[in-house]
Amino acid sequence: MLRRPSASPSVPRSSRWLAALLAVTVWALGVLAVSPELHAALHGDSGDHAHECAVTLFAHGADTLGAAPELQPVADARELGHVAAPQSHAWSAPRYRLRPACGPPLG
Repeated sequence: MLRRPSASPSVPRSSRWLAALLAVTVWALGVLAVSPELHAALHGDSGDHAHECAVTLFAHGADTLGAAPELQPVADARELGHVAAPQSHAWSAPRYRLRPACGPPLG
């Protein structure tokens, strides 16, 4: 008798619905991006040159909706001073009991 595989109990149902909703949203943006008629039916000003909406951003490959992050200047190394090296290292013991009999093959 074949059993139908059950869904993973670790993933909540709300996460599955959210994933499905986001997948449908991306699909709808793709359909609206390739069809100017559907985009015009969504809102009338879609033909303007300066028009920007999620559909046009998706069509042009824009992956962010915000401004680019500002880069902060890097502090001069002389201002940072010297970093002290640790005095000792706490190396962990190897986890295997027997050492390998030979090394990896050459070539």
